[in-house]
Amino acid sequence: MSVCWFDCDNDGPQDLYVANMWTAAGQRISTQEVFAKESPEKIRSLYRKHAMGNSLLRNGGDSRFHDASSAAGVQMGRWSWSSDAWDFDHDGYADLYVTNGMVSGPSQDELNSFFWRQVVAKSPQDGNALR
Repeated sequence: MSVCWFDCDNDGPQDLYVANMWTAAGQRISTQEVFAKESPEKIRSLYRKHAMGNSLLRNGGDSRFHDASSAAGVQMGRWSWSSDAWDFDHDGYADLYVTNGMVSGPSQDELNSFFWRQVVAKSPQDGNALR
């Protein structure tokens, strides 16, 4: 949904924050054996990662990034749309700002399940499907 480069720990190298969708329905459905069962495991694992929410990838300074999402407590942002960082409270550290939202109402769970079962699971698995 969005990416944001910033130095989350003031160590110099720029870290990467990726805003995505955390969804209980997506986590539940994407882990079922019947979900996109014709797709390669690599594709299925990408869907599972997508449903897990936001990611903070810390730059180790050695051209490698390490997933610090869980330790930083940044995964659950619901359906995150945009992200940015700046030192909002002037303490010398960049603060992460994430906007989020989703269509909600009395049947939110049904809408969320519908999205994963009917839209995501039945989407083309290659980039050439719209020809």
